[in-house]
Amino acid sequence: MAINSHRKPLAYWLLLAALWQSLPTTAWADSALIDSNPIPALSPYRASYLIHYHGVASTLERRLKKSADNRWQLSNSLDLFLVGFKESSLLRVDQQNIVPLRYRFENELSSSRNRDLHFNWATATATDRARQRSTKLTPNTLDSLSFQLQLRRDLIAGNGQFPDKIYQLTDGKRVKDYSVTLLGEEQLTTPAGTFLASKLQQYRPGKNRYNTIWLAKEKQYFLLRLDRVEDQKTTYSLELNEAHIDGLPL
Repeated sequence: MAINSHRKPLAYWLLLAALWQSLPTTAWADSALIDSNPIPALSPYRASYLIHYHGVASTLERRLKKSADNRWQLSNSLDLFLVGFKESSLLRVDQQNIVPLRYRFENELSSSRNRDLHFNWATATATDRARQRSTKLTPNTLDSLSFQLQLRRDLIAGNGQFPDKIYQLTDGKRVKDYSVTLLGEEQLTTPAGTFLASKLQQYRPGKNRYNTIWLAKEKQYFLLRLDRVEDQKTTYSLELNEAHIDGLPL
């Protein structure tokens, strides 16, 4: 029996909101804090993540691909109860920095969350064409998806050293500051296998919610797991199910 898309369970809408707010939403750090270690070139990949939120389970598909003009696109897609969302970040690589060019978030049943950010670095502005609104950018602002690529590059460049850092993010309304702290290392088992993981916390000072992030240290800090914590309770989790980089298993 088909599900009425206009009468979704409350858990569905809460999950979409949590995903949009909780997937690592930071940006890039002060490059002066980064070591000069060589950083490997980006590699295209496909990955799937298992999602759990208040009894609702689904799968998030993620893909990084390179275009003919030497740009990259990182995208997420989720189908849940016949409806979901699509998210993408078009970007370029400038030495060790990730430079966002366009960010899109599309949810056909909740247009209030839709975003279509175009980054104009000549004028230091990001224009949300879905809202007809512009925001002034700081020099190193990123969107919510390109964070993960930049964070991985920062960790690789730091060669195991990762001081607390302040990152910037824009959601099309304003630029926000986030902090990222390295908590340590631990063995982490996921459906994709067991990995030595660097454990980090991403948060906004003064807020009672944060993300705990695990990245595979020996796999160029590939995202393994993310927990969203609010009021000391885990409200949402995402963990790696499988991944292929350049066609090879992680």
